[in-house]
Amino acid sequence: PRATMHAMLDLDWGRPVPTLAIVADDDAVLPLPMMRDLLAHAPAVQRLVMLVNADHYHFCDNAELVHDLMNGALGEGSRPSSDFIPGAHAYEVTKSLGLAHFDATLRGNADAAALLDADLPAHFAARGITVEVIS
Repeated sequence: PRATMHAMLDLDWGRPVPTLAIVADDDAVLPLPMMRDLLAHAPAVQRLVMLVNADHYHFCDNAELVHDLMNGALGEGSRPSSDFIPGAHAYEVTKSLGLAHFDATLRGNADAAALLDADLPAHFAARGITVEVIS
């Protein structure tokens, strides 16, 4: 049997730690079912945002280059980076949400908190980027 994500991680930190998870819907390394399991069983993860038509390497610098370099290791059936969204879209999501999360959590910035609580799919759709909020 495959190990569950929550069984592999100890997220009981003994105190509340606001946590944002940004995941890819087509991640072969950390598959979406594992991320959903993490959200369902890890109280520390308060919000999970999924980047649509993205893979694991979208969270790396030079996403397309890294993906295509690693593509051979992923085995048959793996797709080239050109089949996915541009890496710049993933960078925009992680940059925007990461900054908002830290500003809201560490600085108590109301505008940042409002962005996180806003309609994120609509917010990013205006930029041509598709995300889903899973919570």
